[in-house]
Amino acid sequence: MKTLLVFVILTICSGAIVAQSEGSIKGNIIDLEMAGEPLMFASVSVEGTDLYTETNFNGNFEFTGLKPGSYNLEISSLGYETQLVAIEVLANDSIQMQQGLSAKSISMEEVSALEKNTSNDFIKSAAYAGQ
Repeated sequence: MKTLLVFVILTICSGAIVAQSEGSIKGNIIDLEMAGEPLMFASVSVEGTDLYTETNFNGNFEFTGLKPGSYNLEISSLGYETQLVAIEVLANDSIQMQQGLSAKSISMEEVSALEKNTSNDFIKSAAYAGQ
């Protein structure tokens, strides 16, 4: 009976020790085009893992239970430039971060077209189309 009690106590203590050696990342993603407004539903993932979340209505996200070490967060949202942010997670620590996303720029390229006029001659015209 004493052996069982010792085993249970050691199991509980070892679980507490493991839990204390983990860290977390809490963050806020903002829209740099809208004077720092929270960016809702932005995708945040930890590169090289299956960890993924989306920001809430306040632009907040959180990853918990991370082992200490270096991580890269990939932050993206439709219509915005994707950002890669390096983070160092420490044991028993919660990292607070804020990152802004800028809107994607659209490049334009010239598109040539031929128009037929009334005298059956072709006229070259130019227009621009986004990529």
